This record gives sequence, structure tokens and C-alpha cells, in this order.
Amino acid sequence: MTQESLKILIIEDDEDDAFYIKDLLREGSGEPAPIIDHHSSIGSGLKKLNPFQYDRPCLITD
Repeated sequence: MTQESLKILIIEDDEDDAFYIKDLLREGSGEPAPIIDHHSSIGSGLKKLNPFQYDRPCLITD
């Protein structure tokens, strides 16, 4: 049985933090590697995407 990749949406305005979070998620997820989309604001993320297409939406706030 083939396992599908998790689809994860990250909304984080700090590019360095987003890079770090994506790296941690990839390290901890195993195989298959997750599909991770990143947007810097809620507005840009939700206008362009359907957030319900993701298995794990993640909103990071300061």
C-alpha cells in the first residue's frame, strides 16, 4: 500500500522561521516527504488557496 504525502499549509511572516519550521517538519515526517506550502500572510494564503485541501493547516503568530 502506497502512503500519500501529508499536505501542510504554513502561514508565517518571517521567512527564516518558515524555513526552520519546514525543515523540522521534513525531518520529523519520514517518508514520503510532506508537501509544504508557505505563505507570508493570511490574506495571501487564503486568497490563492483552498485551506481545506490540506491535511495540516498551521498558523504561526508572534
